[in-house]
Amino acid sequence: MRYTLWNKIFGVGLSRTGTTTLADALNALGYRVSHYTWPHQAVYERKLRRLYSAKDGGTDVTVSAIFERLDRLFPNSRFIYTERDIDTWLVSVERHFARRGEVPSIERQLRIKMYGTDHFDRARLEQAYHDHHDRVLDYFAKRPNHLLRLRICDGEGWERLCPFVGRDQPGIPFPRSQRAG
Repeated sequence: MRYTLWNKIFGVGLSRTGTTTLADALNALGYRVSHYTWPHQAVYERKLRRLYSAKDGGTDVTVSAIFERLDRLFPNSRFIYTERDIDTWLVSVERHFARRGEVPSIERQLRIKMYGTDHFDRARLEQAYHDHHDRVLDYFAKRPNHLLRLRICDGEGWERLCPFVGRDQPGIPFPRSQRAG
């Protein structure tokens, strides 16, 4: 097995794009990756450094909200942008918001920051999806080797992930952590 020394690996996709599966896959490859932690609470760089000192990275909207800052704090990191068809993403987000119901204040703040709303609003969410897509691609336009675009919901898995992170494909099926929705 070949190991590449990246500083960290961050999943910068929005929630409901395969971010849980990505965290599970990276953990299966031997990385210590957390899913949906609260790094945006860590206002100061030292707190972010401490949060990720025992981890190899993180995934979900808590990371995608601050990925530019994480890139500056952890040079030579790799970023994985999980993407999903917008129509199925909107259906999944609507179900997720309905299942979650009332959420803690900090989560509401994060939803407003990322999506422009703390409840299901199709137009705002659709705009946020496109804005985030443009933000990620613009940010990595001059460093394409630091970004992997991965469509887990469309069946992409080990064959794309392993070469990007410098690991051999394991002899296990690619995880499918949240098939429904």
